[in-house]
Amino acid sequence: MMDQLQGTDFAPLQALIRLFPLGILSGRGCVLPHLAEAHPGRRAGGRWIGLRAVPTECIRGTASTTGSRGQDFKPVRGRAPADWATRWSRLLSAVDEQVILPPVQLIRAAGDYWVIDGHNRVALARERGQLWIDAEITEFDLGPGRDAAAAAKEN
Repeated sequence: MMDQLQGTDFAPLQALIRLFPLGILSGRGCVLPHLAEAHPGRRAGGRWIGLRAVPTECIRGTASTTGSRGQDFKPVRGRAPADWATRWSRLLSAVDEQVILPPVQLIRAAGDYWVIDGHNRVALARERGQLWIDAEITEFDLGPGRDAAAAAKEN
């Protein structure tokens, strides 16, 4: 078999592989976007929206500690809490038993949603193909000019 591969030009494949950091396809190697990085600067204020069902695909990232969660909302390898496997297992069992889970806590800023609390619930919802998730939402006002773009995006 090695004889068949002799002389094969792997350069295009190697170049493609370099474009994708390790784990990008599983979501585990890339860090979840952070609200403070996506919308830097001072917040103009905020208001509580209340309990709503939010499309899971509209949850863009995290509002908590940056760098600890992957694109799949699970902890990045090596940064998981010591009890994470147990917590994940309990969450799986609860969903399998059709237990109603508490709503996640989200911030809405410029039309995107950011997780304050409930990263594991969002991770499981996405993993299982759940289209909507219950959430308590607080909206941040990002200041004049930046809110106009969000209003246009939502309409």
